[in-house]
Amino acid sequence: MTITRKHSASVALVFACACVMVAPGCGDDGPTLVNVTGTVTQNNQPLEGAAVMFMPDPSSADARPAEDTTGPDGNYKLRTGTRFGAVPGKYRVVITPAPPASTMAKVDPAFADDPFMAQLSAGVAPTKSKGKSVQPAEFTEDREITAEASQVHDFDVKIKASDS
Repeated sequence: MTITRKHSASVALVFACACVMVAPGCGDDGPTLVNVTGTVTQNNQPLEGAAVMFMPDPSSADARPAEDTTGPDGNYKLRTGTRFGAVPGKYRVVITPAPPASTMAKVDPAFADDPFMAQLSAGVAPTKSKGKSVQPAEFTEDREITAEASQVHDFDVKIKASDS
């Protein structure tokens, strides 16, 4: 089959139209994300190694889970999949501190970099403090991420003590 000048012009036109329609989505792996950072403290001290998870509320149609692990200063920067940021919407924030170093020997190696799963696999139990049971702290709170370009969401996790 030979391609005539008329055919090549038609092919070029179709190709150009396809590029214009596809180009806005090139390199885009989903909805627009906004930069979300913050600091997690526990009783006003930086909390290192905590899993910070923003779980979307069902009412936020485009929202997706976003997460990070806190650094030595308790800082985090949310990621959605492989991209930095989070989709605007309502979220349930779950913060799970890393298990104590003494329990890390019991952690399944597959979960060593995931504080939430490490805590579950190690079977971390409450510890005693002056006659009270101190629960491994899991903090939850509802937050909303707006369409602003950059936001800071800080959290102070309190140790929960209960009589036993």
